[in-house]
Amino acid sequence: MTDWIDFACYAVFLGALYFVVGGALSRLGFLAVLERNPEWLEAHPDTRERLARAGGARLLSYALGTISLALLTACQFRLWPAALAAPRFEPAHWMVLKDLATALTLPLLVAYGVGTLLFYRWLSTVPQRERRAATLTPRELGDFVPTSVRVPTYFAIAAHLGAWIGAGAWLIASTPERWLAQASQFFGAALAFAVTHTVFFWIARATVRRRPGTLDQLFGVTFRQRQVQTIFACNWLVMVTGTLRLLGELRTEGHLARISQLVLVVGVLALCVIASWPRRPAAGTGASVAA
Repeated sequence: MTDWIDFACYAVFLGALYFVVGGALSRLGFLAVLERNPEWLEAHPDTRERLARAGGARLLSYALGTISLALLTACQFRLWPAALAAPRFEPAHWMVLKDLATALTLPLLVAYGVGTLLFYRWLSTVPQRERRAATLTPRELGDFVPTSVRVPTYFAIAAHLGAWIGAGAWLIASTPERWLAQASQFFGAALAFAVTHTVFFWIARATVRRRPGTLDQLFGVTFRQRQVQTIFACNWLVMVTGTLRLLGELRTEGHLARISQLVLVVGVLALCVIASWPRRPAAGTGASVAA
């Protein structure tokens, strides 16, 4: 496989992260204040104008994105410090691209993490509007993900974890002198996947029960349904990449491990697009109301 495929996948991912997601996140400040107290926002036109522009956050995201793509391009054309790509650190160029792309996602996470903390500290000074009390029908995961999807997913997860445990047990039996390395590698991977699935299930259930908020205003009234379904679908993304990794480990070849990394990147990008794609609300569906 040519390194240009890896480069293209990571470049598209970073471009979407910084220029699409970053641009969308820059609007959250205005929508958060609008949800908290629209009357207060109308009474402060200067603040409203500044939050509506969100020029600083957007420019920061675009600047970080430009730098990230420039660094990734420099790495692809080998315009990169030799020590960072030395064989003793990374045996293949695609691994250098993978690690660099992973590192280049961190500036946006740090910038928006710090910015979010500072923003919500300021938001607490904005008086909160009166909210009506409402009795809502309890929502369950089955309201968003049908049984015909959930049950096969549970069986597939069990089979995936069993495959990792079974492969580890088989290798321990065939090479008992390496039992500790095999156990830590395969049983540890099974445990990591189990924890990952548990986290996704917990997030999906929490999303089902959460109150409508700023993201619902940003992405529309169908956002909760798409959000829950996307989080639940992440379980399949984990299983696909995990299966490719397992096959790569058993065949002791690097191609499947490389493909699994690209599938993960493309899959995350696709799920993000599906979750945030604008859709028309179903007939009779009203706007989200914070209860």
